[in-house]
Amino acid sequence: MKKLLGFLFIIIFLSGCTYTATSETGSSIDQDKVLLIQKGKTTEQQIKAMFGEPMTKIVINDTDTKWIYQHIVSTASSQMYTGKTSQALSNDILDILFRNGVVVNFSNTNSTSSPTMNVRSSW
Repeated sequence: MKKLLGFLFIIIFLSGCTYTATSETGSSIDQDKVLLIQKGKTTEQQIKAMFGEPMTKIVINDTDTKWIYQHIVSTASSQMYTGKTSQALSNDILDILFRNGVVVNFSNTNSTSSPTMNVRSSW
């Protein structure tokens, strides 16, 4: 009886083991600071002070530039023995258009998803 209880305890304990991996790209975008951006008033220097260097800078023409800030967090986990897997993806993008160094337009997009993962094993 003790061997059976010990065996059951080990099975239950091991079935709870989960491996998790997280990948993060870019810096977090502070939503409170996004609310401070004003079209026609906020300058490139002010944006840089709030968010740091953008991930991407695009020169559109002599007067217009586009800065893109992006923060991506991806997490995946797998449970040992049961094979249960999960994945989550969070993507936050701040896209700013400047004309002569002043914000003309901007957008902030936040999206999350939990794509399905299928794991097949053959014994």
